Amino acid sequence: FTTDFAQTPGRFNLLDVAGRQVVMDYAHNVAALEAIADFVTRTAAPRSIGVITVPGDRRDEDARAFGLLAGQSFDEVVIREDDNPRGRVRGEMAGLLRQAVLDAGLPAHRIHTVTDEVAAAHAGVDLAAPGDLVVVLVDRVTLVWEALAQRAGRETSQQMATPNGKSNVDDVPAPQTPLPNGRATPAARARESSASQKHSATA
Repeated sequence: FTTDFAQTPGRFNLLDVAGRQVVMDYAHNVAALEAIADFVTRTAAPRSIGVITVPGDRRDEDARAFGLLAGQSFDEVVIREDDNPRGRVRGEMAGLLRQAVLDAGLPAHRIHTVTDEVAAAHAGVDLAAPGDLVVVLVDRVTLVWEALAQRAGRETSQQMATPNGKSNVDDVPAPQTPLPNGRATPAARARESSASQKHSATA
């Protein structure tokens, strides 16, 4: 068994996004979510965020069981929908899941509905802090993976450019720009005067 995306896309693929641990999986039924829930309980992550959905052709009771388990397994939940609602009205499955997560005891302010799949994945990462675990249940596997991998690359580059969370621009001295008439700026003249005085003193 491997978690490498190239070998098993959509099967427990792991990705680090600026210190937030992301697990991407194609889980779409209660049995698969139970396995993920067991993993979540065994991690040392301070918080867990689940990005969930159920295909539209599942029975209402199956969707409810899935939502109840998600509400018991995660500290925060983002509910999305598949592109193909499979016969359901848009938003219907999200509503069923939201009610089930509420009934599981998760407070309303920890339940978010973002129906678009890629936007929901980003929302889950947005909710997480470094060290937190984000579980993203996917349908369009490659699309979501590439979106999150690109984000991971961007945020890693930003962290390397600003190691203390502060722009390095402030550390670069301003150029000595001449005035339109060719004379130096007042600040430049002051530096030149100071340098001249030091040279005279040591001559």
